[in-house]
Amino acid sequence: MNKNCFYILISLLLGLSLTFSFYPISVFPFVISLGIFAIILKQNTENLKLFFHGLLFGYGFFVIQTYWIPFSIYKANIGMEGAVPFLSIITPIPFAIFIGILAILTK
Repeated sequence: MNKNCFYILISLLLGLSLTFSFYPISVFPFVISLGIFAIILKQNTENLKLFFHGLLFGYGFFVIQTYWIPFSIYKANIGMEGAVPFLSIITPIPFAIFIGILAILTK
């Protein structure tokens, strides 16, 4: 596996680990996740790579943070259970685009 593929995987995993920075665990995952992600962004200079790393970081974060959408569909019992996999995969993408844009602006 080359270095770029490794950084792509790490960006996604850092976004997932950033969700642990909320109440019970708090500051330590926040500092580690954002610190390592900042190092990854500093090593890239191309806008497309920066955007892609930011997109994956944001997607990893928001795919966990939008857990309540499928839960509310199942709880409401409105007959949209078939849409849950699509909503769980597609809903975080617009939010992650903003993180990708911010990754470009950090340059």
